[in-house]
Amino acid sequence: MHVRALTILIPVIALGCAGEPSESGAPRSATDQVVIEFQAPVLQLTEIQESGKQLYDVFCWTCHGSTGRGDGPLATGKTILAPPNFMEGRYPGMSATDFEARFDEVDPARRLPGHMRYVRSVIRPDKFREVLSYIPALIYPSGIPGSALSGSAIYATRCRLCHGQTGRGDGEVGVTLESVRPADFTSDTLLAQQNWEGLFMKIRGGGEGPHTAMPHFGQLFSEAELWDLVAYISMFHPGLFPTLADVTSG
Repeated sequence: MHVRALTILIPVIALGCAGEPSESGAPRSATDQVVIEFQAPVLQLTEIQESGKQLYDVFCWTCHGSTGRGDGPLATGKTILAPPNFMEGRYPGMSATDFEARFDEVDPARRLPGHMRYVRSVIRPDKFREVLSYIPALIYPSGIPGSALSGSAIYATRCRLCHGQTGRGDGEVGVTLESVRPADFTSDTLLAQQNWEGLFMKIRGGGEGPHTAMPHFGQLFSEAELWDLVAYISMFHPGLFPTLADVTSG
């Protein structure tokens, strides 16, 4: 995803004794300005993860689903075992190394479904490890049953114009509104409290509130898509989760 910086100007009151010169020799004024940059969340896949994504989108999504929830179109068939939901149980927070150890533990005991054993037989071991490197990125961040990667695509097409590239409520459409302003996710109370259920309900309710112009997203998006949005929006509040790079480096 492309990262675009948003520059804002904040007035700063000069500190110190009245009339004391600045380091440059000129007195500071109360209207001096400091430039602070805010950036959109960085969810950039590594080259290995990009390769793993390609393989996942060919061999894995039909059972494991496009977001790793185990809800692919073949997962409802009676000829295979139900794939795991990578958003639940032991899987959130696992690194690529953890996933590799998990598969190595299960495979020799032949507890993998026949189709999974076939997939492992046709994909080179080094390429299969690339697939495993992609899964932690797909289910990031842990603690929220959603995929920030998936949510970023939804946000870019359905939310950015109001809430802005950096989630500050200053999108091209958002700044034209008169009686309401889109939420600023960098200082949102629900995010600060990590109230993910509350954020989910707020997005789902959308235009049901008296002071919002949001659509009724509960009628437009599936529950999984709403959780994907929650996962991505959580990225706008600084410091809530380790970065994607840190989580998937193992």
